[in-house]
Amino acid sequence: MRFFKKITFLLFLILSCWSVSFSQTGTNTKTYSLESAIQTAKAQNPLGKATEFEVQKAFFTLKKTLALKNTPQMRFNLYSGLVPEARGDIFYSPDKSDDLDNFGPFIRMSFDLVKSIYTFGRTSSAIEAARQGLYMEEARKDIVLETLAFETVKAYWGLSAALKAESLGEDMKKNYKKFLNEVEERVQDEESEVDDLDLFEVRIFNYSVEEMVQESHKLKTLSTKVFNSLLNLELNQAVSISNEPTPLFMFSENNLSDVISLAEKLRPEARALNSALFALQARIDLAKSHRLPVIFLAAGLGYAYSPNRADQTNPFVLDSFNYKRVGAAFGLKWDANISLYNIEIQKTKSEYKAILEKHNALKSRIGVEVNQAFAEAEKNAVLLSEARKALKSAKSWIRLNIENWELGIGDVFRMIRAYEAYYRFLRLEIEREYQNHVSLARLAFVIGDINIYQKWVKNGKVFF
Repeated sequence: MRFFKKITFLLFLILSCWSVSFSQTGTNTKTYSLESAIQTAKAQNPLGKATEFEVQKAFFTLKKTLALKNTPQMRFNLYSGLVPEARGDIFYSPDKSDDLDNFGPFIRMSFDLVKSIYTFGRTSSAIEAARQGLYMEEARKDIVLETLAFETVKAYWGLSAALKAESLGEDMKKNYKKFLNEVEERVQDEESEVDDLDLFEVRIFNYSVEEMVQESHKLKTLSTKVFNSLLNLELNQAVSISNEPTPLFMFSENNLSDVISLAEKLRPEARALNSALFALQARIDLAKSHRLPVIFLAAGLGYAYSPNRADQTNPFVLDSFNYKRVGAAFGLKWDANISLYNIEIQKTKSEYKAILEKHNALKSRIGVEVNQAFAEAEKNAVLLSEARKALKSAKSWIRLNIENWELGIGDVFRMIRAYEAYYRFLRLEIEREYQNHVSLARLAFVIGDINIYQKWVKNGKVFF
């Protein structure tokens, strides 16, 4: 009976293993929730930081374009040096033009200002192109951040599964070792019904136990490195994660058309292509405006002085070293290379049509991706439910084997099978939970907003 009591105790440990805590502990271990992991990845991952700088670059391009609209072109020149002496006037001078003596200082300053008055749409087109360029970079940033968030979700649940699998493996190894020791003792007991055949069966299955343990250790190490890499942490830094609920799948396929319409608005790729189309249209308008003139206002100030050169007061004499000038005028500039701008227009139109076709292809692909993601999420929700039902049956099977042992009608082979089934479905439940979360995250990802998945997790159900 002592053997039966030990077996009963062993199986009681097996049945209670689901309550084992899977969180890592340690003074330097930081615990991440799903939300904090995603936010950390977005803020710390180098890819996310790089996209932020690209957005800043586009912002300053727009800022520069807006400044050019209201800021005139300004140029200031200052010259100073030595110049030969020049005396007299246009009628008589004791000096010659090639004299190189009696050098003296000179200073010359000028300030010119040109302000466009009317550009026939050139300025507004340039501003619109820059603005749409900023929108496009923001959408590209969202693409990177959404991808980072999705990869973080996969890494988060991958690490969760790995930690649970490692704890499960260690628990299984510990309990199976006790089982093996007890069988070895019973083989030596002449009053026991356990024989060498039973011992062989138990030892053979011990390989499967050790294989599971080794795989779980390796999986946990790799999963930690992947998770830390996404959050830009040290690869070997100890981390733990919070337990998050598994959302209940309550979404109907009848609502997919509305979800696809939502995805076409939310997908950052679609927004990027929309901005690209608007930017190209602005570039077409800009090229057209270059075929027209620009009306501008020009003004200037000039001053020059040299003490060793006589000041020429005749207004018809050009004096480059002693003068004061001020003036303003309206003007018109017209680039006559119209044919070149026509080519640029046709080139940009071709680029516009190419982006338009890509946009149409994306809309079609979004519909397919949403349908695929929905089907995968629905399938994994069903399989998770069935895995939990099977696990419940495995628990009942173990209880029945305990009763049979106590009645003296059970055998080692049935115990091994029950033991194997229970741990197999415990592990399968972990795997199915991982697949379920990843498929739900992918559904939100193809819709275009991973925050939707986070809302599902917080509310415990999938809804729109």
